Amino acid sequence: MIIFITVWLAAMTITATHSLLGLGVSWGLDAKPSQIGVWIGPKLFERRIGRVALRLNWVPIPATYIAFEPLDVDPDSPSAPATHFDLLPAWRRVLVHVLPWAGLLALCVALLGTDALSSTGRAFMQIVRGAVFPESVGAPLIERFVALARSEPGWRFGALFATKVIAFNLLPLPAVAGFQIPFQMLRRSRTPPAWATSLGALAVLALAIGWGWALVAFLT
Repeated sequence: MIIFITVWLAAMTITATHSLLGLGVSWGLDAKPSQIGVWIGPKLFERRIGRVALRLNWVPIPATYIAFEPLDVDPDSPSAPATHFDLLPAWRRVLVHVLPWAGLLALCVALLGTDALSSTGRAFMQIVRGAVFPESVGAPLIERFVALARSEPGWRFGALFATKVIAFNLLPLPAVAGFQIPFQMLRRSRTPPAWATSLGALAVLALAIGWGWALVAFLT
């Protein structure tokens, strides 16, 4: 139970830090976010502060996020707000996705030194190989992760965990920054093509199944 609480608190801290960085970047680039969310699922509570809604959801998965209102008018219409995220220049939309993760990585480097960079680099292959080979690779990785949670100081474990979260969010999956960065640079529409969304959903499902299998192998 202590390990679960440690991991939950670390994940919550990581996602909250990323969201605060994202909020600062968005405001700095004049991209107006409309919502800050905590946890996932249906809405439990919401309060508006100025133009930003603070929303608490029902399912306590350790996640926070910022969101932008969909553009509900013709982008060529005179009434279309120039500061709406979808109407910003491509370089500003890309920075909104890149800079929060870059800032989080910079914090990890400040805490861990170059170990943060090597840990992030290894994480790309670990995430994929752990899902593809759940028993031979995934389960031992989980075992090492739990051992780190037990042995390392909280700040160091949290920073190491953050490097893995950063790597996951730089994978080319439609829901995360690794896809959004090239999409925002090259896009011809405001939403990804259906085939990319479907392929990304399948990839996320495959990762979830693989790591779920690895977790069962670790526990048994």
